[in-house]
Amino acid sequence: MPINYQLLKKEGMRVSYFRSDVEAATIQKINELDITEGDFIFVLGFPMGLVGEQKNTVIVCNGSIAKIRDTLSKGAHTYLVDAFVFPGNSGGPVILKPEALSIIGTKSQSSACFIGRLT
Repeated sequence: MPINYQLLKKEGMRVSYFRSDVEAATIQKINELDITEGDFIFVLGFPMGLVGEQKNTVIVCNGSIAKIRDTLSKGAHTYLVDAFVFPGNSGGPVILKPEALSIIGTKSQSSACFIGRLT
């Protein structure tokens, strides 16, 4: 997606992005990482009424993946997360949270990556 960084910097905003070849996971990578139900996530956003001129900071919410295995086996591009979010969080990124712990029989995740967005 094209972004006018100069305009954003001129307006005093800090700019960052997820590099698709490094920090974003395709469905193939999600399968390779063995991401599954119970894995923890972060949901990022600028929900309505909670940000503004004095509140120009991302809101971070915790959650977990609730249902993904059936989706991955069918090649679909949607899955279910369980996270407390605010009105206006739609479209916000979902980030896999690195954790040393995991549910028995599942793999712990060692690094964060972008795995989708809220719809």
